[in-house]
Amino acid sequence: MLSGDALEITKSSIALALTLGVVLVNGFSDAPGSISGVVSSGVWSLGRASIICGFFNLLGVIVFFFMSGKVAESVFNLVDFGEYTTEAICASLCGVIVFALVSWMFSMPSSESHALVSCMLGASLITTGQSTAFSFFRVALYMLLSCAFSAVFSFAFGKLFKKSGKECAKYEKLSCILSSFMHGGQDGQKFIGILLFLTVGTGSSHNTLSLILCVGVALFMLLGTIMCGKRIIASLGNGIVKNDERIAFLSDFSSTVCVFLCSLFGFSVSTGNIKACSLVGAGLCEKEEINYRTLKHIGIVSVITFPVCIGLGYLLTGLFILIF
Repeated sequence: MLSGDALEITKSSIALALTLGVVLVNGFSDAPGSISGVVSSGVWSLGRASIICGFFNLLGVIVFFFMSGKVAESVFNLVDFGEYTTEAICASLCGVIVFALVSWMFSMPSSESHALVSCMLGASLITTGQSTAFSFFRVALYMLLSCAFSAVFSFAFGKLFKKSGKECAKYEKLSCILSSFMHGGQDGQKFIGILLFLTVGTGSSHNTLSLILCVGVALFMLLGTIMCGKRIIASLGNGIVKNDERIAFLSDFSSTVCVFLCSLFGFSVSTGNIKACSLVGAGLCEKEEINYRTLKHIGIVSVITFPVCIGLGYLLTGLFILIF
């Protein structure tokens, strides 16, 4: 039987390993969305895009966390785990990994952000018994508003921006880099916040420990991006609308603006869902045919994320409490 201190070290070590595991999964199941446009349009090869954008994912994790830790704060203001913080976080991370891998197997971009928040809501239900309805509706509202803004902004920007497809190729390279940077900035904050919450009890402390954790999370996200999810690239590449240089640029630029604004105000959102909606806006602007079947599948995954992951968080937290 482990002593109290040894048990806490064991639980924290498991939480650390699971957090890095989720970051790795995020790197190859979610981060590919930021390079789907530049690859499917032929502007960059998959290998070049993975390396370049993986590096900027890394920078985004580090730079944006130290610029603003609001996303990390917003995640942890949503829930309370009582005396079972470590168990609840371990269970939530396990739930995210399971859900993300199953979604990846079916080639559907899943939102680790919404999966994580939903698992944490489920964990909070079993550890404190408190209602999380308000937190749930707030997260759902962020999702709906960010997706709507991304689609409308992409359509409107396309109407105003008159450059041809060939001229857009050079802009697409920059917008893809910025998209990768903001993916790291948005999603990286959540995972760093979890680690800080476990180690120093807060989601936004900026110190030497923060820097160490930032580098660790950034490196695992870089590794995951280089491993890359070709299935996700295919789904977000030409799965929704046929990508060319212009559509790729319009969608990447618009989604980057949306993710930046959400991160600035501390909204935890799905970079994959935002990218999908920006593709719809760009496609409608260019009067291209939209594949609503793929869009429907992505929408279904987004909707079922909440109940499925709330259930996973609830059940797995109960299991972890029994184990520990």
